[in-house]
Amino acid sequence: MQTLDGVDEVYEYLDKDALAKVVGTDHYHAAVLTPRTVLLNPAAMCRGLGENMPDNVELFEETPVLRVDTGSSVRIECAGGSIDTANVLLTNNAFVAKLGFLKREVFPMVSCGSLSRPLNDDEQEALGGAPDWGITGAGTVRRTLSNRILARHGAFYTGDFRLSESRRRDLVESHKQGIKKRFPMLDKLDFEHTWGGVFCMTRNWASHFGRIEPGVFTSLGYCGVGLPRGTASGSLLGALQPQTPAAPTVSRPRHPREVGLAQLDQPERVVDRSLDTRRRDHVSATGSSTSGSAAAILLLSFFMGLDTGQISWTKPFNVLTRFSCAKL
Repeated sequence: MQTLDGVDEVYEYLDKDALAKVVGTDHYHAAVLTPRTVLLNPAAMCRGLGENMPDNVELFEETPVLRVDTGSSVRIECAGGSIDTANVLLTNNAFVAKLGFLKREVFPMVSCGSLSRPLNDDEQEALGGAPDWGITGAGTVRRTLSNRILARHGAFYTGDFRLSESRRRDLVESHKQGIKKRFPMLDKLDFEHTWGGVFCMTRNWASHFGRIEPGVFTSLGYCGVGLPRGTASGSLLGALQPQTPAAPTVSRPRHPREVGLAQLDQPERVVDRSLDTRRRDHVSATGSSTSGSAAAILLLSFFMGLDTGQISWTKPFNVLTRFSCAKL
């Protein structure tokens, strides 16, 4: 609480009895309520960002980047073509090692969560408490407005960015037992969805930020707290001056409609509108974007959970974003 006092953050200390009136269980000893903070759905946030980006940003989804070569300029090799540019911003977290950068500095971890079926009337009455709340720390427990219980705990190293099916089954059971221990009145509650998401850890818990090679910049390695760290470091990265203010050039793929990289006649105009989703994702991490003299390529990777019943699988999406702005 000294930290909250130091930044003038509003909070309220809840003892065991006060907390039980909110969450419906006396399992917890105490908590600090911070009413100005929120728990959010990261997939919904990404979609929202993608729908509200400036017009000087172009997004090419499902465009895997195979290699990044450095030299007098930076060349980005994709499945169906290549891009030469003065600057590239690597914000793809643990996936950066697959491109040959920071191999000894970052590694992938998977964090896992489960979402229950809606509580029935008897369960809602037995639980009581507020209709919407969230507890977070080493793990997260939420009651949603749809009357479901969300449990998130368990993080594992995964060299191949995947979890085995047996580990997934173990996680579902672990989430069930964790909720049963905290909320014995919900001992019959089943979980309908379970998923995992990759996050990037570093060897010393410090993020990687700045230029690592001429024309190559990074902002990644947030160790599970990417929203605050990424916002701050992304804004600072966007303020860096590029070495060479030049627009990227794109080599045309032979079959643009088959590979996901839109065919470009000019560096700043998308011709193949069938491949131009124009969701302009993630540029907010670069600060204020206005049309200017510099251009860069932003590489992202993120995982979206795809539900297939009791166990949800995770499918990677590779995103390449090009934007121009006054400062990078």
